[in-house]
Amino acid sequence: MEFNDVFAYVPSAIAADDDLRVLPFTIEPNELEIAVAWHRRAAGSSLRKWLVELVVKSVMDKR
Repeated sequence: MEFNDVFAYVPSAIAADDDLRVLPFTIEPNELEIAVAWHRRAAGSSLRKWLVELVVKSVMDKR
């Protein structure tokens, strides 16, 4: 990740857990919106469903 130009706005608890560099950000969002997308071939995949549920749960637990 150190060579990749990626920006993400995540809860500070997640940033701390993953050793991410935290930069000051003066605008606070009103609420957290989680969006996921996948190829239509994966629409019926139980693995995709499990992964999405896991990611959403882990983010919601950190709020």
